[in-house]
Amino acid sequence: GGGDETAPLEVARIVAALRTAASCLPAPVAEVLVDNVAWLLGWCRRLLAVRTPIIGDICMAFCFFSCRIYIYPTWSLLPYVPVVSPVYGHGPEWDKSPRRTAAILCHVTAGIGMLLCACVQLDAAARRASLPRHRLLGYLYILLGALSLGALLVLEENLVHLHGWFAGALMQATVLAWAVATAVAVRRARAGDVGGHKRWVLRSVACAMSPIGQRFMNFWLVIVALAARLHVSAWGGASVWSARWGDVAGPGWGFFA
Repeated sequence: GGGDETAPLEVARIVAALRTAASCLPAPVAEVLVDNVAWLLGWCRRLLAVRTPIIGDICMAFCFFSCRIYIYPTWSLLPYVPVVSPVYGHGPEWDKSPRRTAAILCHVTAGIGMLLCACVQLDAAARRASLPRHRLLGYLYILLGALSLGALLVLEENLVHLHGWFAGALMQATVLAWAVATAVAVRRARAGDVGGHKRWVLRSVACAMSPIGQRFMNFWLVIVALAARLHVSAWGGASVWSARWGDVAGPGWGFFA
């Protein structure tokens, strides 16, 4: 709920559900788990309370960052460079298949459009200026989101091959969460429930922005990944510079990190 007045209630519901689910654990363990999750949710709620002024800037920056996919040499012609190269070194895999090439280009292009539509939709002044335009952009957001996430599912096979079943399951869960949140938002809008529509749209956009959160996490985890690279390379008998992110065939440091 972010800055919405219903956010504390949402947090309380999540904590209550977690407390019920953790009842099967030993009492001390369950108490520590619930207390820490409650603290984390409260911290995130305070952080998200400032989302309105910066969410557009974050989406615009990420859209610009995503445009690196259009620079074909970064796929396989240049050595892998973290952050600059395509996601976790998947470029060579995309390059081998016209189907995957089309899928990643569709995913990025439609994804950029989806985030730009979300920026406009979350702007109160733009929403109130023209209701027909708001509805048009809403349906465009849904269409572009369906294209982007549908293309992402085409790339799932490659993701599972390189990173295991959990990565694929996480992708499917994100796609499902976005679809459910978006469908409920549309239903609430048609029912005239403006408050419910707003809450579910925010959840939909949160799912759409999950890749941005992933990049923020990767930024902080890069130090751990670098340390893992040194250790795994040494254990596998490979030199530090020969291992690369996402190399699961050999002593790749990114897989273990």
